Amino acid sequence: MKSRLYRTLSIAALGATAALIASCNKPGTPAAPPAPPVVITTTAEKADVAEDPLAPSEAKASVAEVKAAAKAPALAIAMFGGDSTRNMGNFTATNIPAEPKPDGPNMLWKADLGSRAYGGPTISGGKVVVGTNNDKPRNPRDIAKNMDGDEEPIDRGVLMCFDVKDGKFLWQAVHKKLESGQVNDWPREGVCSTPTIEGNRVYYISNPAPWSVRI
Repeated sequence: MKSRLYRTLSIAALGATAALIASCNKPGTPAAPPAPPVVITTTAEKADVAEDPLAPSEAKASVAEVKAAAKAPALAIAMFGGDSTRNMGNFTATNIPAEPKPDGPNMLWKADLGSRAYGGPTISGGKVVVGTNNDKPRNPRDIAKNMDGDEEPIDRGVLMCFDVKDGKFLWQAVHKKLESGQVNDWPREGVCSTPTIEGNRVYYISNPAPWSVRI
């Protein structure tokens, strides 16, 4: 039987920057079976996704793509708590680093997020998705000049997607804040929800509404 490499993901606060850190542990017991399908009703939202060259593609998926996305990879944490039982204990993986550290011996990769990331990362289909804010914009479109003429990030909610193998940035979905301001949408909080992945789609709560994009 081939051995498998298991990974753990954590959000770390590094000064004013949030970072996604992937660490590995020694081969051990196979991971738990994939979670059952989750049905979520979403509402449409005209967000900045369609205008963003870094956004995910919404082209119609092929049959092969749908089947490939439905197959559970060696590592799948497709929702908050791992699966629908929401059991936060892990009784399958072994030798997980107790304290994953940036640049430590178990680190596989790390990737910059914004300055805050409240929701946990979720993993499925070889991809990692996580919510954050726009304090470290990847798209020049999301930068504007303030009253002093200095450039600064526009306050936005952002969902980022990375390759689970090497941390390569794949795409992002950027959402505008609510027009009512901090009464309903506190500044610089970003996308706070933990995404849920089912098949080839990821579901999450953006600033204005529930949202879904192809993973």
